[in-house]
Amino acid sequence: MIGEKVIIILSFLLAFGVHAENEISLPYQSEDLHLGVASCASSTCHGAASVLLGTNVQQNEYLVWQRDDPHATALRVLYNEQSKGIALRLGLGSPERADICLDCHADHPTSAARGPRFQQSDAIGCEACHGGAERWLDSHRMPNRTHAENIADGLYPTADTAARAQLCLSCHLGNADKPMTHELLGAGHPPLLFELDTFAAILPSHYSFDEDYLARKPLATGPQVWSIGQAETARMMLAGLQTDERISSLRFPDFAFYKCEACHHAIYGSNYQEEARLGTKAGYPPLADASLRMLLLVNEQLDAEDANTALQHFRTLHQAATVGSEDLSNAINNFSAFINTLANRAGQHDYTEKDVTELLVRLSDPEGILGKYRNYDEAEQTAMALALLLDYARRENYFTVEQVSAVEGALDKIYSRLEERAKYLPEGFLWSLAEFNKLIRASK
Repeated sequence: MIGEKVIIILSFLLAFGVHAENEISLPYQSEDLHLGVASCASSTCHGAASVLLGTNVQQNEYLVWQRDDPHATALRVLYNEQSKGIALRLGLGSPERADICLDCHADHPTSAARGPRFQQSDAIGCEACHGGAERWLDSHRMPNRTHAENIADGLYPTADTAARAQLCLSCHLGNADKPMTHELLGAGHPPLLFELDTFAAILPSHYSFDEDYLARKPLATGPQVWSIGQAETARMMLAGLQTDERISSLRFPDFAFYKCEACHHAIYGSNYQEEARLGTKAGYPPLADASLRMLLLVNEQLDAEDANTALQHFRTLHQAATVGSEDLSNAINNFSAFINTLANRAGQHDYTEKDVTELLVRLSDPEGILGKYRNYDEAEQTAMALALLLDYARRENYFTVEQVSAVEGALDKIYSRLEERAKYLPEGFLWSLAEFNKLIRASK
């Protein structure tokens, strides 16, 4: 049934239930030893020259990572002139030795968690995502070993969409341990861009969704991954606002939580009308709220009668954040409670063909969700959502040729506006959107 194919199942709830209350330790936080990429790269393990048949995994994962995955070369970025300039302005010395840089450009566990074959030069290697292999390296290849047993021994649950989102966002958004700050941005670090399903699609795959995978691990559809990723992004953003120590002393969160173009450059027009609609104080930048807006869209689709209540929570959060209000914590808590309610509703909702197509129509409206095309972060998230959901709709035969053409026209307009950003950012910053667009077009 269509609904069974796109239902946002209980894994969506985990993003705000189990994970919100009992955070899973991320790989760099674990005490398990990181044994190094060399421990996984044998030709009889994950270093085969090509995919091997008759095995549970491809066994060429190491070569896929080494040859095609940008995580393998993330450390090299720290040696270029741009990185040296950023480090110089921050007083960090050599960026390739600075913890604040290595936290996200390499597997960077504590000194006590580094095994004898661990090498920082491996960049973002296997254990940066899968966890220190000390307890599961030998046992995970046993024939009767279950996936749950491996996780109990320290393997990070990347197959759980919410857990994977938390892991990716720890660097692609920033968390309490490694926040993205306005100081970093001001020193020249590019603004961060991320959407879970898009980035998964553009990375080279080192796994297959075959019968063995489905027998051992959960599998979410594209719409599920998109929704869960947006929810986790919103949750982590609100958590950052809540715990930002600068709030208590300055009554104002770090500027990294706000829209860059509010002060620097908008895609078109001015931000005065946007600020007025949000109820923010004139001259103050609004929050960088793209994922919050995507969740408003989901809420409007599931319960149109509740849309006004959701918008009021949204505006209250903006008002509190932009004036450094004493009520900021209350506003965050209220909006978080709304997200929890939405997660429960979405987890029990059967997404139909009508739901998916209406979401695409709403995403195609440049004035919807408080004018989401005006600012870069909303435009980026809208472009990725449109491309993902359009591809899903085409594969499920939801759309006519004319409808596909109309949505693609809206997507092209967003891409053309986003090209303007390339004038103000380092070359290649929009590679993810451009590459994903090519993948979507090539799949026709």
